[in-house]
Amino acid sequence: MSVSSSVSGLLPRLGEALGRVLPPIGGGISIRLPLPTGKDDGLVNAVPKKKTSHRKKRQRQLAGKKQIHPLNNLNRCPSCGNYKRAHTLCMHCVSQIQRLWRQRDQQEAEAKRDPGSVYNEDQLDEVDKRILYPGKHESDYEKKLKERHEYILSRPRTLPVNRTPKAPKVTRPRE
Repeated sequence: MSVSSSVSGLLPRLGEALGRVLPPIGGGISIRLPLPTGKDDGLVNAVPKKKTSHRKKRQRQLAGKKQIHPLNNLNRCPSCGNYKRAHTLCMHCVSQIQRLWRQRDQQEAEAKRDPGSVYNEDQLDEVDKRILYPGKHESDYEKKLKERHEYILSRPRTLPVNRTPKAPKVTRPRE
């Protein structure tokens, strides 16, 4: 017994059963359900014949530029010595600059609130700085950064690429 014959026998019986259970709609109109034709009924469209293997799936997912490539453009920051990508800002230096900007903005805001308390931070001695900025403690790393001119001699650059000219190909005539 095939699937199409069982379905085709089931649908008319379902229509008759619904006609008996439901009251007639608008003067004796019965419910008729369309029968599947067996050919283009939409039950088997767009279904893969076989499971895609792990290898094929990964080849598709990682094709072309989707792969993770190693970074070959790393340099050292000329000011602090941390690693950074070439032609970009060093994140360590950027965070220090942002911290300085925040301090400057806070000082300007304090100066606007109380104009009589304007002072120059460069003229303060170390004791006054510790009193004014009690939370700020200079770590060994920051002390070493202040002395960076001693251990960073010059800006390191990437190695030059020497391109050697290729020998011309010798083509032999076919015999």
